[in-house]
Amino acid sequence: MTNETGASSVWQRWRPFMAGFSSASVVLLAFLVPSLQDQWDRYRLRTAVDRYVEIGRSLMDAGHYESAEGAFNRAVELSGNQRLDLIEDQTRARVMRIYDDPRWRGDVHDEVREADFVYLLALETGASTVRRRTSTLTAYGAFLAGQNRWQQAEEVLKEAITLSPASADAHIHLGNLFDDVGKQAEAEAEYRRAIELDAKEPNAHYNLGLLLAETARQAAAAEEFKLALGLRPEDGDTRVSLIEALEASGQADEARVQAEAGLRIDPSREEYRQAIERLARVPASPRRLP
Repeated sequence: MTNETGASSVWQRWRPFMAGFSSASVVLLAFLVPSLQDQWDRYRLRTAVDRYVEIGRSLMDAGHYESAEGAFNRAVELSGNQRLDLIEDQTRARVMRIYDDPRWRGDVHDEVREADFVYLLALETGASTVRRRTSTLTAYGAFLAGQNRWQQAEEVLKEAITLSPASADAHIHLGNLFDDVGKQAEAEAEYRRAIELDAKEPNAHYNLGLLLAETARQAAAAEEFKLALGLRPEDGDTRVSLIEALEASGQADEARVQAEAGLRIDPSREEYRQAIERLARVPASPRRLP
């Protein structure tokens, strides 16, 4: 009986503490559970942001700038516009959209603003940013040329070349500028310099081919278009230009072969059908017998 009385007495003494502990536990869990959920949600959000950034940077490396901008836009949105590094990536992707069409010259994308170039160039001032600054300057030069601000564009592109003399892109865009203002000799020199720097740059060969065709050197133009097409076989514009140059230089058989090959690749492209119909009226070259 004494043991039962003692146990009851102990329980009576501890009961208020147990009740208080239970209440405190409930209150603690009430705060802790949402906190854990909040931390989990933030972790998932950071993971999503980092994933979009990873995708955006991969797309930038691959030259898909419009898609990269979309990925960075989403990352910035998810981060609440609080990360300056993401805003910088977003801006860089937007201005690099000039390179979405490597032969771009003329119309300025509505989304690209001059302030974007100024912002990036203000950041790209150290030795570690030379490569990025060169790309920004080259894109800026193309942007200015698209607005017919020829003198400014030339100065900016020459600054890019001074900064990185081995930049084939800067020489190509400077060549485009010279061609647009009628300085064809200077344009040809820039395209050939770009090819010396990077013989595997298809746009240098393509733009040189256009210039050679413009100056009535069709056979030489065809050779440049062949090189460009070999580097970028899926480019229909290059194949069409090659067909026209071959035809103009009297190489009807080869032009016909290229037109038929193009039609197999892209049956919807009307230029191939027209070329085949036109070349069908040209007698085939006689076969040479041994």
